[in-house]
Amino acid sequence: MSRRLVRCRNHSCGNTPLNVEVGQARALLEYDLRNNPAASFTLTCDRCGIESSYTYSEILDLIDSQHRPRPLPTGRQWAILPYELTTADTMEYRGFLAERVLVGVVERVPDAWTGTLLRPSQFAPPLAPGAHVGGPVVSTFLVCEWWASGQSRTAMPVEGVPKGSIFGIFFGNKGRHLIELQTANLFCSNPSCNFVFSPTHSQVKTMLAEASQKPISANTRPNLMFTCELCGTSRVVDESSFNGLFHV
Repeated sequence: MSRRLVRCRNHSCGNTPLNVEVGQARALLEYDLRNNPAASFTLTCDRCGIESSYTYSEILDLIDSQHRPRPLPTGRQWAILPYELTTADTMEYRGFLAERVLVGVVERVPDAWTGTLLRPSQFAPPLAPGAHVGGPVVSTFLVCEWWASGQSRTAMPVEGVPKGSIFGIFFGNKGRHLIELQTANLFCSNPSCNFVFSPTHSQVKTMLAEASQKPISANTRPNLMFTCELCGTSRVVDESSFNGLFHV
């Protein structure tokens, strides 16, 4: 697939200033919009001198429809299916590996949810799409804790973490019931994609320190460009991307 570049808006010019790929332009603008709702993606042409500005929707329109980030349909959400790790009694937190599973939410209350599994699970392959699932809501995460057959609820049939699985690292409070849960990883910025980027906060800090250059952006803070291995969506990452996440 050929790279689609952001063009100068002077139609008689046709130049592609700095050869910025449209997916990267979307990521840079998404990053800037976090702190400035009026931000636009702007480039000055090195051929004709015209400044070209694009809104977020205009940049999205430049991306092929099949590669464009899309919201999930109404009623669908990403839940997590955790696999608890064995940790020492002296550790302050419980540790989990968790995959993101797509569910159709049937009922949601502040501290619990029920729904339908819409895609196969990596951790619980015996469970087929269409299964009735549910569990608690912990720190905004829908946790898959059980599946039901008739009126009987059974623990999720987790078999382990197969090689090549896509998962995040999560930490929760000690005790029988989870009341707090945080992820240590960043998710793909495409709402319809379940990919999880593996670098944690400390690894990103090291990557930032070692980076020889950063993406083209008006923002002066050191940052990186991560691209999803599943859907190809890019996102800009800096230390502030981990605000609210577990630092490890």
